[in-house]
Amino acid sequence: MITKLCIFTRPMLSQHLLAAMTAISITSALAYVRRDPIELLQINISDKVKPGMFIDELAEVDRKRSDCESVVHAEIVDGQTVHFKLANKDLPSAVSKGPTFIFRQYPIPFAAAWGKSQLIVQRTYFCWPFYQYWPIRRPVRELEFEIIPP
Repeated sequence: MITKLCIFTRPMLSQHLLAAMTAISITSALAYVRRDPIELLQINISDKVKPGMFIDELAEVDRKRSDCESVVHAEIVDGQTVHFKLANKDLPSAVSKGPTFIFRQYPIPFAAAWGKSQLIVQRTYFCWPFYQYWPIRRPVRELEFEIIPP
């Protein structure tokens, strides 16, 4: 006895449509929760800094979520294009939504060469326990400043 194997029969069409709609809704929900938790409105850093001192960063941000923690990876490129990685800075989780200011200081190594330099900053956000394995990474920003003689 030969039976006809057909995947898309009329009774199964509704099941396939339901499976497709479920997959689309799960994908869109995951994309929605991966939106930027903090929008960077404006950022200012010190113009001129001596070796051994600190670069002051003042950022105006708009917090869109209150359940995220973040880690900042910073690096300094001095006048002779030598890279200095700075220690990771853990930031506290956002306690409220809305516009606010964030102030950070980054140390300038004593070995940094004088001249035009860059502060390279990348922020990584952890919003759900699931995102410990798939964090939200924001693009690197390069901020220019000058290292002056002591």
